[in-house]
Amino acid sequence: MGIKDRLKTGIQKNLNQKYIKRLLGIIGRKPILYAYGSTFSSVSDKYLNIFTIESYRDAYSNNNTPIGYGSLFIPYEMLHALGIIPFPPEIMAVFTAALGISAQTIKQSSSNWYSQDLCTFHRSSSGAVELDAFPKPDFILTTNLACDAAQKSFYIYARKYNIEKNFYLIDVPYHYSKESLRYLTGQIKNIYTDIISKIGRKPGNSKFEEAISLSNEFRKWAVKVNNIRKTLTDYPPYFNALSYILPFHVFPGTKKAVTLYKYMYRELKEHLDRQQYENRDKSKRSKKILWLHLKPYYKSEIFEILKKDIEG
Repeated sequence: MGIKDRLKTGIQKNLNQKYIKRLLGIIGRKPILYAYGSTFSSVSDKYLNIFTIESYRDAYSNNNTPIGYGSLFIPYEMLHALGIIPFPPEIMAVFTAALGISAQTIKQSSSNWYSQDLCTFHRSSSGAVELDAFPKPDFILTTNLACDAAQKSFYIYARKYNIEKNFYLIDVPYHYSKESLRYLTGQIKNIYTDIISKIGRKPGNSKFEEAISLSNEFRKWAVKVNNIRKTLTDYPPYFNALSYILPFHVFPGTKKAVTLYKYMYRELKEHLDRQQYENRDKSKRSKKILWLHLKPYYKSEIFEILKKDIEG
């Protein structure tokens, strides 16, 4: 049984915070972590999986560093600037599916009367919260985008952990204007100032400016990657093109996100150059699908079916 399978089996049998913390502490050690990373053929996939494990290891480590739950569309640059470890329950729901424990977490959410009208992301993450499988947060931030579920379920989390005063809802205006932009930035400034006062840190802009600078650099490389994707007729066979929700939503504002997308750019650019050389004397057109949301993180044959239909 490989490293990934042993990891899945262990968590399926021991779905509790204590076990997950111990497991992450073990696989988060460099020799094991890099052995796990070597199971990925793509350099970018290897880097992504290593820093993902490191991030969750830190969240479960109880080292007195504040932890912030956040929904997908909050400005995570703010948490990075404040030195708060981000923990996104919605994205962790992806891992409950990948680890084969979503049946347990969804059953638990139903037992705690979470509505079945919630999407499975929030039902699964809510079940994990009720099972105490996630680390306890110090702050919880969410927006009213893109659905109602996050602001409601996240407030239930705040009540569970008795941190209602550390629950922040960012109200994003529907229309874009100077006034709405002023209103939105005012909320972010107030939240930033309030959290600073609670963690006992002196106000300052240097960390925020660094996070914004890194976020802009990340965006630059993400655009370069997407421009290559427009030209490619196919991907490298080892390249995972749809598993970047964590760096794209949670890690902008960090050096790791910039490094990851630099790796992606170099890999895809090398493949594109080879592709253009091999097809220099012939024209090859490819059919492309714009995938606008998340990939299935459970076992699914959708991509094999699509490939067969396209090639057929």
